[in-house]
Parts: sequence; structure tokens; C-alpha cells
Amino acid sequence: MVCQIVWMREYTTIFGIHKISVTTLLATFSACLAFGSYSFGKLADKKINKLFLFALMMLFTGIFILIHPFLFRKVVTFYLVLNDRFDLGSYSIMFIRTVVSLIYFLIPASLMGGAIPVLSKLVIHNMTELGRKFSVLFGFYTTGLLTGLGLSSFLLIRLLGTRHTLLVAAALSILMAILSFVYFFVEGQKENIPRKLYLRKSHYSDEFVTIAAGKWKRRLLRIFTVVSFTTMTYEVIWIRMLVESSSDKTVYFHSLLSLSLLGCFALGNFLTSLVADKVSRKFFVFAVIQILIGLTSLLSLGLFGEILHLMSQSSAAQNSWRVLMTENTGIIIVIFLLPFTLIGFVFPLVTKMVAEDLKTLGRKIGKLVILDIVGAITASFFIPFIFIPLLGTYKVFVASAMVNIGIGIFILLRYRRIKNSIRAVLTLSSVILFIGLVAFFGERKMDAARRFLTGYKSVETRHEGSTANVDVQKTAAGDIILYINGAQAVSSDPAALKGDKMLSCLPYLFKPDAKKVMIIGLGIGITSKSLADVDVPEIDIVEISPEVTNVAADAYAYVNDNILAHENISITIEDGRSYLFRSKKQYDLIICNAAHPRLGNALYTEEYYRLCREKLQTGGILCQWMPTNWMKEDEFKSLIKACADVFSQVTLWQIAPGQTIILASDMTQRIDYCQVRQLFYRLNNQGALTSSGIDDVDAILAGLLADNTDLRKYIQGALTNTDIFPRIEYSRFVGNQSDRTILEHLSAFRVSYDNMISFKNCPELASGVLKALAAKNAALRKELE
Repeated sequence: MVCQIVWMREYTTIFGIHKISVTTLLATFSACLAFGSYSFGKLADKKINKLFLFALMMLFTGIFILIHPFLFRKVVTFYLVLNDRFDLGSYSIMFIRTVVSLIYFLIPASLMGGAIPVLSKLVIHNMTELGRKFSVLFGFYTTGLLTGLGLSSFLLIRLLGTRHTLLVAAALSILMAILSFVYFFVEGQKENIPRKLYLRKSHYSDEFVTIAAGKWKRRLLRIFTVVSFTTMTYEVIWIRMLVESSSDKTVYFHSLLSLSLLGCFALGNFLTSLVADKVSRKFFVFAVIQILIGLTSLLSLGLFGEILHLMSQSSAAQNSWRVLMTENTGIIIVIFLLPFTLIGFVFPLVTKMVAEDLKTLGRKIGKLVILDIVGAITASFFIPFIFIPLLGTYKVFVASAMVNIGIGIFILLRYRRIKNSIRAVLTLSSVILFIGLVAFFGERKMDAARRFLTGYKSVETRHEGSTANVDVQKTAAGDIILYINGAQAVSSDPAALKGDKMLSCLPYLFKPDAKKVMIIGLGIGITSKSLADVDVPEIDIVEISPEVTNVAADAYAYVNDNILAHENISITIEDGRSYLFRSKKQYDLIICNAAHPRLGNALYTEEYYRLCREKLQTGGILCQWMPTNWMKEDEFKSLIKACADVFSQVTLWQIAPGQTIILASDMTQRIDYCQVRQLFYRLNNQGALTSSGIDDVDAILAGLLADNTDLRKYIQGALTNTDIFPRIEYSRFVGNQSDRTILEHLSAFRVSYDNMISFKNCPELASGVLKALAAKNAALRKELE
């Protein structure tokens, strides 16, 4: 699990963090796990010492982890060669990414996937103890995944960084290999087996048990695949709903969701060990479990409205990070406990039902892993990209619960060994409970709970798409507010749009001859509209969410002047960094209007800024949006240092309360005041800037907080935010306010415009303008205090 987390992070820096890319990476990794499980399961069924085989697997896994940095660099080089040689479109690039990741993960993921069948063959010696021992083994395996996820997400990456975290994983793998080798040789000496003899005949029980035979065995395997599909469906929908409903959308909250899922699965595995070998009517038990999974899932969904109320109270409270995590964990466990603990019964129980004898146990477990992953991968693509956009999360969730209940009823009605009276009672009661839960906890109640969080009585439009849930709401004043996954993104209120307009106006004043501009993050199209109004010839927009693009083109078309229809505008739906990484263009301006660094570290690291520098023309400028809230001062400094370590000239500007931007370049940042005053009139087309309180060019230039010299003094001694050490993403600062020390230090700077502004063509204005700018700048700093 530790390796999977780190490798996913590293691959998304080149493939992107957008939904399709992440899903593809997880799918290829899972496919390799399935391949390894079946391959090593077949190998474990042969006459080979299982302990020696396991030791070799751990040794090669550890070696691969150690050489991963070298191999990953080769993958990046190979990917760039393919990208430079071919003109890859959106579909072909996804095919390339799939093939590259599949080849890379084949060896390590296969070795990891083979652990369960090999260990099963090692610890299970007769069929009578299969259920108990496999349930316990699988429970400890799930607990190991949970532990790896918890340690890497809450401790290791934060303290050691990703590379040293991998070293810990490699050390543990090699340690397990050494211990296994030692135990193998010790046992070999006791049994007088020569050390060089690595193969020996395995001792099998003569017992041959067939619980699920003939057509019911084939049915059970198909049913198991469908159950895996519905399980992944629940995971996808619950994660989406909980992230949307919580104000804490950090990496910690996502990790808590996965930890809670794994914890409930492990609990179900361990509970299965108490009954798996004792229950004689396993098909009946399996049917009842499926019905209970569907009903308890609906019950949890029905209680979600009350839970949303608790979550809103928890999020609003200014608690410590530990208290916040404890409260979130409790709320999530309440939702997950019943349905996902019951789901934890499924794999061990099905293994007990389909295993025939010990000789074929390894390949049987491997086959079940394949079917489990096939169902999960299918759901991970079909649910977010097809079913949710077509039907919505609520209907898909109810349909999934109906499938589980339907599977249980099918078994009750078709399996002959169940009494007719029991069939009738359970079937009828299941149908009645299903209808009652759906009727009582309807979709309207879910919508009402969501509206409670945002405080609005109605939603203009709601779009549940493949990457995000988007709400468009209208205020009493007629302004339209965009919510992305439950978080307010932007409002059409002109005052609220000041920051978006400044993102384009300020860099344009320093680079008025810009011909090619790249904008990362469409928003509602205001930043790109400002540049389009001054006839920049080529503007490339990269937006990660197709839902946001649709809203900008529809609900906000009257605000952005239908920007996406302009001839000089092109838009690509992709992660900004991955697009920039494979782009063959050179830009005059790169404007990054990204999510908060606590939510998206990839666009705030030293490696990202180096990539931007490579893609800028000589004299080009990077404009990076930089918030001051939701982080400590040392973390804020690390964000600035990441950029300052790459570019020789960096300046910091205030554009709106809680919002700053960094202008970064390798050329001296200097403007002609007479020229920019004329440029302002072009930018202020039909009062576009005046409506947001930007009355003249002085209102823009007065936002200077720190010049290059002062900014570098400010960040002395700060640690750099990098891909390897994502310091901001793992911050534990609670609350959306700005750290007072940040504001105090920024307000204390005293900047001079003498070296930045030239009055070559209007020297008579110099004295008055400089005094006016100094006064406005002082007033701004007073507000910061």
C-alpha cells in the first residue's frame, strides 16, 4: 500500500491528477495485482516450498522499490520521446499512458498480488480449517493495507517525503525476505533437507470437498464478480458524497475514508473466521448477507441527512486538527460500519465455497482475485463516467442496493436446499423493507440535506458529472454562485471577480506583446475574457473538469461574453501540469489559477515551476495564484521559495483579500507607465474592471507587496515545497483564516516603485504618480494589519 500511494503520486505528476488518468493508473496497478495473484497461485500449487517462494517474492519486491527512482526517470524519458515523435490526441495519449503504466507495474504489482495465494498455501493444511485460517489471513492482509495507508498518509510522507518513504517500504520487504530465508533454512536443518534443495514435495490433505458444484459454482463466480462491482459502486459514491458534504477535503479526509473502508472490511474478515467452517448452509448465509448489504446501505444513505448536519457542525467548529480528525472518523465509521463490515464477509466465504481441495487452492484464490478486480475495475470506469452522469448518484446507489438484494432473493428462490417457508418470508420482507427505505429516504431528502449545508433554498442547476458535482445557485441580488463538490468556487458578483480579472491584467501590463498565453483553470472564464478583450492572438485554456467547462459555457455565458466561442480561444480538458509536460509550444504568459495548494500540490512545487520555465519564451512571465489562508507562515514561505528557487525575478502582489499572485520571470520586471495607462483603457472595455473596483491602473500597481529583494529576504531559511516533500498538502492548519504572522510580515514591507516603473515618455507624471502609488500601497498594508 505504501508503494502504491507513492507510485500513484509520482505517476500523476506526468500523467495528471484528472479523474480518467488516476482511474487508469489504479486500474493498471490492480490488473497487475490480479495477474500476479493467479500466476503465483498456480505456482504455489506446484511442488515448491512456499516459504522460500515468499522470501524470493519479498526480496525482488524490495530490490524493485530500491531501483524505482532510476526506472521512473527512464519511464519519463520514454514517455517524452513518444510524445515528441507522435502527434498524440486525447485518446491515443490515454492508450500510451495505459501501456506504459501496465508494463511498469507488471513486475512489482504481480509480486505483491501473489502474496495472498502463496501465504494461503503456506498456512492452510486441511480443508476443515480453510474458512477460519483464510479469513484470519485475509483480515491481517487488509489490516496491513490499512496500516500502510495510515502510516504513509499521516506520518511517513509528511516527515520523510516520498523517496524516503519508499526506502522504508523497501527495507520492510527485504527484512521479511531475510526472516523468511532464515526460517526456511532453520526448518530445513531440522528436517535434514540440504540447503541447496529449494524444492520439496508438499503434504496435502486427502480431503476433497465440493460445496459449490456444477452450475451453482459457475453462478457463484459470476455473482461474486457482480458483488465486487456493487462494492466499488458504493465506494465511489460514498467518497464523492462525503467529500462534497465536508469542508475538510484535504488528503487527510480522503485517507480517513479509505482507512474506514479497510477497517470495516478487516472487521468483516475476522468475524467470518468465527462462522465460515461451522455454517453448513453457506449459500443461505451468502444470500442473507447480500440482502443485508443492500438494506444496510440504504439505511446508511437514509441517515446521511442527519449525518450531514453533524458534519457541518464539526466543520464549522474551530477545533484542533486531532479533534477534527477524531470527529470525522466517528462520523464516517457510523456510515460505513454495517454495510462494509458485511461486505468483508464475502471474499473469505466465497473462497470457502469454491475451494475443492488444497492442491488447487492457490489458483482458486488467484481466480477469485481476478474476478474481484475485474468487477472493481469495471465499476471504477462505468460508475463515474457513464452511470452517474446519466442517472445521478442517488439512483445509481439505489440501483446498486437493489442488485445486492436481488442477488440474495435469486439465491433464495433458486437454491433447492432452502425451505419454501424461509424463502417466502425472507423474500417478502426484503422487498417490503427495500420499498419502505426507498420511499422514506427519498432523493428529495438528500437534496434538502445538501441545501442545508449551503444555506440556499433552491438550486438553479445541479450537474453530477464524471469528475465533480457542480451546483449553480442564485442569490437574492441575482448573482450566480458556482459550487464544485460542495465548496464555493466563484460568484458572478463583480466585486468577487476582482481577483480573476487581476490574474490576467497584471501580467499583461508587464507583457503587453504576448502572442501565446496558457491559462490553467478556466473558472467561469473571466481571466481568459480579459485577455481576449485585448486581442491576444492565441489563448490555450486547460481545465481539469468538464462539468466546470459546461457551466462556464452555459450559466456564465452572459458574464464571460461566451468566451469559449471566441476564435482565439482553445480549451483542453486535462490536468494542467500533464498538458504542460507534453506540450510542444512555448508561451509568453503562463497563468495558473489552480485550486488551493492544500487540495492540489502538483501546481505549487519546484518541479512544476521548472516545467513552466522550460515552456516560457525568452522574457516570458509566469503568473501564479497564491492564497494566504489555510496554512502557517512557514508553509506559505515554502510555496514562494519553490518558485524563487527556479526564477531569478519574483514579486508578490495583492489582488484581493486573502489572495496574492507571484509574478516570476528571468528578466527584470519593468513597465512604462505611459504605455500601461493606455493598456488599462483597453482592459477596461465597457467598464469590465471598474465594475470590480479597479478604477485605474494605479489600483493594480498599488498591490505590490514585496519586490524581488524583499521577497528573497523573507523566505531565507524556508524549506522548499517539492513533489518529494509536499509540505503544504500535509499541513495540519485548521480553519480558513489567514495566519496573522503572514499578514503582519507582508504589511511590514516597504516597497519602492523607482526601479519598476519608467516615466520615459511622461516624466512630468513621475512625482505625482509615485506619491499616489505610495499612498494607496500604504492603505492596502494598513488593511492587512
